[in-house]
Amino acid sequence: MVRHHGMAEMKFDLELTERDVQQLATADEVVALNLTGDQKRILVCAKVHGGRFKSREYQKLTGLDMYRALMSIRNMIRRGIVRSTGKGSRVYEINKDFAGAPVEPPELVQLLPELQRKGELGNSDVTSILKLDRQAALRVTRRLVRDGWLVREGQRKWTRYRLR
Repeated sequence: MVRHHGMAEMKFDLELTERDVQQLATADEVVALNLTGDQKRILVCAKVHGGRFKSREYQKLTGLDMYRALMSIRNMIRRGIVRSTGKGSRVYEINKDFAGAPVEPPELVQLLPELQRKGELGNSDVTSILKLDRQAALRVTRRLVRDGWLVREGQRKWTRYRLR
């Protein structure tokens, strides 16, 4: 058994049946998350292998380059599906507290009362609520749109954001 950094190297069976992926895809806790097929596959593999996986296994399983694989893993971390086992670690585990509902980002939690009251927000609303400068507020709203929490409507100074 090969050991890297004190941990036995995990060998994933990269030949998953479509049935395995479909079982996970139809599980109640996963349906609402809009996971990619690759994300579903790694969760099946991790479940079979003690709830853990390495970024390298994810790359091998999906055929993605390191950058895209890490972006996909970070997406699952933001949603509360997986977590890193330690700072700087490339080993991830399925979050035991994961109950199927994605974890709301703290910025969204702060924006929700005003979103529910007004129905939509502009960048100036986001800057005042979160007490951020204009560029930081744009980064936050782009991330919330990218992660599927908000929908962007309009362009430039007429851009508005509403809940998905």
